[in-house]
Amino acid sequence: MPPTTSRTTGPQILYIRLLEACNARCRMCKFSGSTDAYRPDPDRLRQLVDDLHELGTQEVRFTGGEPLLYPELPDIVAHLTKRGMRSSFVTNGEHLASRAKELVDAGLTKLICSLDSPRPEVHDELRRTEGLLAAATEGMELLRTAAAAAGTDVTLIVNTIVSNRTCGHLDEFLPLLAGLGVRRWNLIPLKGVRGLYLNREQIDATHELLRTLLPAMAAAGVDANTLGPEIFGATEEQIQNSSRGRSVTYATCSVPLTVGYLDAKEGLLTACNCLPHYRGRPLTIANAWDRPFGEVWNDPVFAEERRKFAVEAPSLCHGCEPSNVRFNARVAEALTILPSRPTATGATAESGERARLRQVEDSLFELGVEWL
Repeated sequence: MPPTTSRTTGPQILYIRLLEACNARCRMCKFSGSTDAYRPDPDRLRQLVDDLHELGTQEVRFTGGEPLLYPELPDIVAHLTKRGMRSSFVTNGEHLASRAKELVDAGLTKLICSLDSPRPEVHDELRRTEGLLAAATEGMELLRTAAAAAGTDVTLIVNTIVSNRTCGHLDEFLPLLAGLGVRRWNLIPLKGVRGLYLNREQIDATHELLRTLLPAMAAAGVDANTLGPEIFGATEEQIQNSSRGRSVTYATCSVPLTVGYLDAKEGLLTACNCLPHYRGRPLTIANAWDRPFGEVWNDPVFAEERRKFAVEAPSLCHGCEPSNVRFNARVAEALTILPSRPTATGATAESGERARLRQVEDSLFELGVEWL
């Protein structure tokens, strides 16, 4: 069922942190081993999906904690399918095997599994969960088998956090990802965990390895969701920042206009999938459950803050993921093929960058740039 609006008035994609509880004890996550009891009311989530459908939102992506600890996840996925919307979730994969078929039957669109190393002893130690790599890959195999049996298609995506424990053997991912039928590989430079940062020599070696590996991945049907092999930066300043945990940010940013992140437990809505992890939670509005979602997202003050931040982001952000960087580049490229639009003159004229961002807001359907 297509959205009833002629243009989107909501985010293209909404991330929802369903819960904080997690079965894994990952070294890079603040919810490591959490036993928090919060679970959102499924009826409230269904109403949110209905609101998002009316606003033209195309996809909901669940995160956590571990979304597979939410019993009603397949039911909410089914409701998204009923509304003609894409569904996805990020998982460590430990419980995937037991729920693969019901998720496929519900109409799941994409699965994003966190795999940091193809070596069990490395991955399981980083995630501090014995047997996790084996469980995750088994679950992905069963999901793919269930999808094939049902005649449906679920896009498999892998998130890999690149640290000094994993950077030297990223090439070993090639047979694993190709064998699993993975379509997209998100390479994420490590942030926020001292002792795991790469030094300059390791960064240079990683870039050199990726210059050969990424074309080989592409030939095997695996798309690396990055602008190129220099995931830690192309300039000396960017590389120095990366060695201290600060990642590359694209020259301009459309993310605050197109991406929302809802912390279900706290009722906080942030206009970016990276900013919720920043201290102080910039670009966040509270009490998001208290009003219909469209009123919150299009609140005049919040909407203006999103536009303002989109212009300022390159000078403020230091935690942008390569997938976000690539999205911004794809939006910028798409904008070049749109017909130019008249702009105001004199005191009411918008800056070139503000006008560009306004065009992004007005042209989401026309641009056709899907959040990957």
